[in-house]
Amino acid sequence: RLPAGQQQDRLAALASHIIGQRSYYPLYPPPPGTCLDLSASSQLALPVTPHVLITPSDIAPFAKALPSNPPGSLAPAAAGSDAAATVAVNPGRLVRGSAGGTFAHVSLHAGEGPAASRLRVELRRI
Repeated sequence: RLPAGQQQDRLAALASHIIGQRSYYPLYPPPPGTCLDLSASSQLALPVTPHVLITPSDIAPFAKALPSNPPGSLAPAAAGSDAAATVAVNPGRLVRGSAGGTFAHVSLHAGEGPAASRLRVELRRI
């Protein structure tokens, strides 16, 4: 729970769960009774923290800088890691029924420093 008067960025929190759980499967471990073949579960592992995480979905398109060590993360916090380590991008759907949707135009500029500070994401509607 959050303190009174403080709002949670739910879209960023959803993307942070993928990073924190270190798995592409959105709910790991899966609930009992879930029909899931775990024989290839090693292929669902997220072995490193990505600089950019693209997760298309039907929720509102967004681009958010995530904290380097999200709450509930299984990864240890790096010393002095206040900067965003991952930029989560949900481009939305390119087509919504018979109408146009949205897409993301992502540019990463060369240089030193964290990728999040050199990244530009434009969400465009067609």
